[in-house]
Amino acid sequence: SMSGDFRYYLARGGKTTGFVGLGLGTHILRSAIHGEDDTKVTLNVPLGFQRSLGGNLLWFGELKLLIGDQANDSSFRVSVGLVFGKSVE
Repeated sequence: SMSGDFRYYLARGGKTTGFVGLGLGTHILRSAIHGEDDTKVTLNVPLGFQRSLGGNLLWFGELKLLIGDQANDSSFRVSVGLVFGKSVE
């Protein structure tokens, strides 16, 4: 899977910044067992926040809706993680 999202940051200037976005994802499926290959494209809609932990370290939470052309290609994802080398402005 590969995806690229554009994000719009809300209420910048504090330790916590919210964001909303939009992007596209490509999911390449290869099956040696069934002999079928397929490529799916999804519309990605992320919503989340990031908070400075000091220095160049952030933590983030994100909800992402992936909308595919069929119901079984769509999903809802929840992510939490760390970002190194960034700062909230």
